[in-house]
Amino acid sequence: MHKLVIGLGAATALAAGAAQAQGSAWGYFEGENGLLQAGVGNAEGQQIIIKCDESGDNKVFAAIHSPTSLAGVRQRPPARDVKLQFDGGRIVDTRFRYHPNTAIALNNRRESVLSDLLGPMVDANEVTIWLDPEDGSEIRMSFTVTGARDAINRVFESCSDSANPIAQ
Repeated sequence: MHKLVIGLGAATALAAGAAQAQGSAWGYFEGENGLLQAGVGNAEGQQIIIKCDESGDNKVFAAIHSPTSLAGVRQRPPARDVKLQFDGGRIVDTRFRYHPNTAIALNNRRESVLSDLLGPMVDANEVTIWLDPEDGSEIRMSFTVTGARDAINRVFESCSDSANPIAQ
């Protein structure tokens, strides 16, 4: 099971890392496992984190964190609708796994939706995400994601994950 706690320390590290990375909106920090994580946040306390809990192929995932509840606690989190829009372009429909405050985009044998987020994000300046919580209205989030290509590549390298959907 993925560790989905994104604490105050991580948010602070994101802000500090983003300030240091010139030309990039991404902040970098080391997870409890010693592996690099990258993320962006917005003024509403929402975050996109690209990380892995262990190294190896198909271990990197994206966590979209919302302070607003998304789903109840379940042994197998439900797959629910997500809409993605990059730089005001067309809207892409996909499905992520919904945990209590986090929607997860995986890249494994059963679910390969991580590329729906990461592929178009590499050259984008902004992403808008709409989440569909179980009990409530649709949640709209916007993030500046300039510099995503470097952030994605660095996390995949740190995680020793050769299944990078943007590798060229």
